[in-house]
Amino acid sequence: MKIIIIYIAMIGYSFAQQCNSSNWQTYYSSDGHNMKDCNLVGADLSGENLTEANLEGADLSGANLKGTNLKLAKLISANLTKAEIKGANITGATFNKSNLTGVDFSDSDLRGPKNFWDVNFTNANLENAKLNGNYDNANVKGQVLWRANLTGANLKGANLDGSYLKEATLIKSDLTGAKLRNTDLQHTNFSFATLVDSKFSGANLKGSIIKDAIISKVKFIKVNLNGADLSGSSIKMVDFRGSQLVGVRFPKDIGKSILSGANLKGAILSGTNLSGSELINANLQNADLRGANLKGSILTGADLTAANLERANLQKADLSNAVLKGTNLLSAKLTGANLDGIIRK
Repeated sequence: MKIIIIYIAMIGYSFAQQCNSSNWQTYYSSDGHNMKDCNLVGADLSGENLTEANLEGADLSGANLKGTNLKLAKLISANLTKAEIKGANITGATFNKSNLTGVDFSDSDLRGPKNFWDVNFTNANLENAKLNGNYDNANVKGQVLWRANLTGANLKGANLDGSYLKEATLIKSDLTGAKLRNTDLQHTNFSFATLVDSKFSGANLKGSIIKDAIISKVKFIKVNLNGADLSGSSIKMVDFRGSQLVGVRFPKDIGKSILSGANLKGAILSGTNLSGSELINANLQNADLRGANLKGSILTGADLTAANLERANLQKADLSNAVLKGTNLLSAKLTGANLDGIIRK
């Protein structure tokens, strides 16, 4: 009896101690692999088996997790700041609300984790990371990164096709060559981000903030940008074909962009440089284009009903077959413009 009491007391003592790098095996061996709130700061867990471990609230900052088996592990609200995680098996792992600041995920396949919603990816390296593919939830494809903080993250070449990034923060992030096709990016903040040769076709960017960003050679084909704020951004050779651009706040220079088939109804583009842009069959009804530079632009078949083009520069612009019903062309410059087939009434 005395031996049994001592044994029980020893077990009770071991679990009374906080889970840490020297006794985590005992906790992992418990029912449910309960390692909640475990202190594993700087711990070397490389190659260890932590399958289905409950690491909710655990501190793994600076830990070595190279080659660690974290399959189906729960890392909810865990701190993984600057942890070394490349090569770890994170299939089915849950990272909800975890801190992944400064973690190197470059070239990693991140399609396996259950989701990353409300995660802090500040200054994380996600260059060429794969986050596309099908997700468990039938209504969501790709990764769930809802409200994720990706401030300053390196997402060069990352594949986020079909992911859910609604209300995410991507301030100062580098999305050069990134794929975000058919991605939900509603109300996402891209301020000061680098968007070069990025692909957003079919994405929902309604109400997004893309202020003071570098936007060059980006494909925004058939996207929803209604109510988005692009003010202060540098836009060069961007493809907006077939997109919804109602209520968008544009910067003053979007020259040589492709806006064919885009819905720019009521757009405020006064004083904007649109020279050399393609606006074939664009909807510019009630658009404010006062003093806009449309020199050499292609407006074939565009609907400019009730648009205000007062003092606009339309020199050498192609307005053939354009609808100009109730259009204000007071003091507009039309030298060399093609007006064949325009519809005025």
